[in-house]
Amino acid sequence: MSQRSASGSEFLRALSSAVLALPAIAESQELDGPEFSYRYSFYNEDATTGADVFIGEGDRYEIDIHQLEFETPVGESGSFTLTAANESMSGSSPWFLLPDPSGEPVQVLSGATIVEERYELSLAYGLERDRDRLGFSLGWSDEDDYESLSAGFERSVDLSDRHSTVGYGFSVSADKLAPTDAALFGRIARADKHHVSGFLSFSRVIDRDSVVQAGLQLKQLSGFLSDPYKQ
Repeated sequence: MSQRSASGSEFLRALSSAVLALPAIAESQELDGPEFSYRYSFYNEDATTGADVFIGEGDRYEIDIHQLEFETPVGESGSFTLTAANESMSGSSPWFLLPDPSGEPVQVLSGATIVEERYELSLAYGLERDRDRLGFSLGWSDEDDYESLSAGFERSVDLSDRHSTVGYGFSVSADKLAPTDAALFGRIARADKHHVSGFLSFSRVIDRDSVVQAGLQLKQLSGFLSDPYKQ
């Protein structure tokens, strides 16, 4: 595969996370025992055709997402969740823009030979005790030119009046980039990227129709933050 887009890889991960966050058709119920679920999602983009394309194939992303989830209670108040996902993407990726003879921008696209596959595995443990809820998570994601390891923790506590909730948490990730065709196109051969973030939140129930919420999030990114496939 050549002329891939790192932004396409990040888009693939973001799309998968968004699909996973969609609510289930049925109302969520307290676990009585182990549960297993499967979800399939399909995404595609309209082709870019005509005068807007200067070089490359106009067929855009087509993505298939398979997601498996296993959830089981642990003890009286805990739960364990294992999630696995496989995503495959094909189609052309935007590379850069050029002006046409009239000065209007036209798109240079990669060929339609991009085929990308990603695997993701995540583990989560939750514990709920009276007014206190804890959550721990570990995640791993791998594709041809990108690997990511992540971990997170969050906690929410209901205050004594039961109308106010304070929450906090943090997450970290370590990513490795290894772009394809690095020597051919003068790209970096390998690079690292790190992400650290934390949050603090507060919510207050005013009445049965009103809730006040406030939050603060701090995030730090370091390492190689550009798209190695863009010019």
